[in-house]
Order: sequence, then C-alpha cells, then structure tokens
Amino acid sequence: MRLSLRLSYACLLSGALLMAATPDGARPAASAQRAAQLAFSAYVGGSISENATAIGHDAQGFIYIAGTTASSDLPILGDAIQTTNKGATDVFVVKIDPNFPPESCIAYSTYIGGANADTLTGMVVTPDGTVYLTGSTLSTDFPKSNATQSTLAGTSDAFIAILNPSLPAAEALLYSSYLGGSADEGGNAIALDARGRVIVVGYTKSADFPMYGSGAQTNSGGNQDAFLVVFNPATFTTFEYTTYIGGTGWDSANALSIAPDGTVW
Repeated sequence: MRLSLRLSYACLLSGALLMAATPDGARPAASAQRAAQLAFSAYVGGSISENATAIGHDAQGFIYIAGTTASSDLPILGDAIQTTNKGATDVFVVKIDPNFPPESCIAYSTYIGGANADTLTGMVVTPDGTVYLTGSTLSTDFPKSNATQSTLAGTSDAFIAILNPSLPAAEALLYSSYLGGSADEGGNAIALDARGRVIVVGYTKSADFPMYGSGAQTNSGGNQDAFLVVFNPATFTTFEYTTYIGGTGWDSANALSIAPDGTVW
C-alpha cells in the first residue's frame, strides 16, 4: 500500500523547498493512491544567494528556517538583532507564519554575523520559540552575548548562539559565544537534552581545544577530531563538558541524537 500525503505547506528559499505534508483523509482509506495538493509556496531571499540548512517549528505553528546568505538585501522584518549583512556571508534566521499568504508570511528575520564569513549548519527550536544555533565563523567581531569564549581563537571557530525572536532586539540574543582553539573548528549539529542542556558536536583541528569536565578523550588524536560539548544555558559561565573523539586520521561529528536518559549518539 502506498502512503498518501496532502502537501499542506511549501516555501521555496532561493532554491531550497520547505514542505509540510500530512496524511490525506479526503479519499477512502482503501484508495491505492491519493493526490497531493500544493497549498503554499513562496520565495525568501535576496539578490545573491541563500542556503537554508536547518528547519524547526514551535508550539504555535511558526516555522523557522536558518542558513547562510551572501545577500545584502535579504528581507528583514520584525525587531531584528542585525539588519545588515556585515561580511562575505552571514547567518540568517527567518520565522514564517504559514497562515499568511506567501507575500506576507515572514513574521521575523535577521542576519547574525561579523565582517568575515559565517556559516550556519545546525538549529533546534524549542516549543516556546527559542532558537539554538551552531556553525562556524571566521569573524573576529561575530556578535557575542554572555559569551563563554569572547574572542576568536583560531582561523575559524565554532559558535553557539541562542536567540528569542519574541524579545526586543537589544535582549533577543540571549547567548552567543565562540568555541575553539588555535586552529579550525566548526559546529555541525545541536540538540537539547531532557534537562535543557545544549549539546553541540562538530570538528576541530586544534591541539588546544578547550577542555571542561572529565573528557573521555582529552588530547587530539590526529589531523582532525570530532568534538562534543555540553553546555547549560542557565549558567552562561562555562561549558559543563567537552571532549575530543577521534583517531590518528580525519574525524568529524556531523549529527547527533539524544536519548531520554541523556545518552548522546
């Protein structure tokens, strides 16, 4: 039997198509095929390029898109924390209300970045609409707030940022920090555990990647290692735990999943 879906929402972001599909109950269950219906489609982007790399939603049904933009004219709406693209590429976050028509579906959008290249690779959105982001930055002036690491330590560092678009711009960036050593780092994936702690994984080429807690591997194993970081946003002062994960070659953590008991896969 073929599962039939009704396409209830679609949004095209400079070549990346956002879709939400739900089972179509309009026809009898015995039907072998059911048609999909396009209910919504819209472009979101500027005059150069956007790369949407993460998607999430909150309990109110708002949809969040995050990625990387090279455009200086990305549509900015709401009380954005940054209204201009400051570098070669910046991170962008867009909040979409699918109940509005395509030409007015953006409820909030903002740039996040500094004077060099910044890239978004991971996002998670909580039910209350708080947005957790990670990626990499080459900018010495990447926006910071309550930072655990306030300066760029290498050529590129990972970053962790927490944004609440519902707050005024001056208060919306709840946390933003570099994470890295004297070489290159990038955050690839981010998630929250049952206790509300933030877990980020990625890659590091640094022999002096910051170590906190009793890491399972406290020294770099090779040319590039994976890393895992545990961070409690309630404290804003330090990372709870960091570790290398890798052998003598090239290693990177590109995804993660967290079990209810806190086990990280």
